[in-house]
Amino acid sequence: MVYSSEGSYAVMGFYVISGYVITLALTSHYFKYDGGFGHFWLNRFLRLYPTYAFCALLGFVVIAAFPEIAENVNFRMLRPESSAGAEALADRGISPALWPLFYIQQVVLISQVTPFEFRSPIQFAPTAWSVNMELYYYLVLSLGVTASFANARKFLKIAITFIVIYLAMLALHEFKLVRLDWGRPFLSTTPHTVFYRTFLGITVFFALGAYTFHLRKLRVEPIQRLVITALILLIPWIGIPGYFGRTFGYLAFGIGITFVIRMWSDNQPQGWLRFLGDMSYPLFLVHWPIAVAVTAITGLEKNSAAFLLVAGTVSVIAAAILVVTLENPIAKLRQRVRAKNPKAR
Repeated sequence: MVYSSEGSYAVMGFYVISGYVITLALTSHYFKYDGGFGHFWLNRFLRLYPTYAFCALLGFVVIAAFPEIAENVNFRMLRPESSAGAEALADRGISPALWPLFYIQQVVLISQVTPFEFRSPIQFAPTAWSVNMELYYYLVLSLGVTASFANARKFLKIAITFIVIYLAMLALHEFKLVRLDWGRPFLSTTPHTVFYRTFLGITVFFALGAYTFHLRKLRVEPIQRLVITALILLIPWIGIPGYFGRTFGYLAFGIGITFVIRMWSDNQPQGWLRFLGDMSYPLFLVHWPIAVAVTAITGLEKNSAAFLLVAGTVSVIAAAILVVTLENPIAKLRQRVRAKNPKAR
């Protein structure tokens, strides 16, 4: 609900964890039988889409009810046929006459991030762009790109090679020796968005996670494990100076998360810890629509302490309700899909 550079680090960590978890699921289960590819995608659909659809619908409702407040809370929360929506489309060089396509975009989800228009100017659930990004990498990983240690290592090497070349070109761009403006929006020309907003950069983090799956677990004493994890989680607040400071900070945090995974991967959360983990996805999606509703009902100033307290509390409650009423019932269906194990290869 308020922009935070630390929050962008969390997205990078999330991509590393996702690369690990998806490679784990594919390698340990779905790649082991005929039909696993289809079952994987059905399971992913059931995991991601129902909650997204609810949050996008809620976003549409609050945008329709409070259009000016919605735009003030998040500038992407617009109705595409409105004057503000038409202006946002025109600013991106998109004909306002194409506004119906942006309703379709909110339904299908998968077109909210593309190499040609990195992020849609209109989003009913603004954080869904990263879920869209996840889907592209699910496709890459489900094709077996990281199924073996050799493949995962090759994928990581390729990703690192491209990002090193990219960073070198950025340095030359900074000194006006080359120009990268021709590559927008697929190529970022600001270092701190290299990993956060470009496909080349994000690939590094998925590749790190996938590669980590094939590495041996780290055996560390519990106290040492807690201390190391705490130090890694402090990286976003350290602040690395220099032109590439944020870029190297993202990379350091992503590598740090691989160590966290290797230290904690044998620990399965149970009870309330598991429930908190289950809440993370609906909370991630629902907090913007909730922020609009809270602003409209209470009149609290955006990003004030009172606003953050009320909107944050309501968002957590809404996420918990979504887990109990929507995600848990669907999880039982997902388990049946996952349990299917046709003729083994």
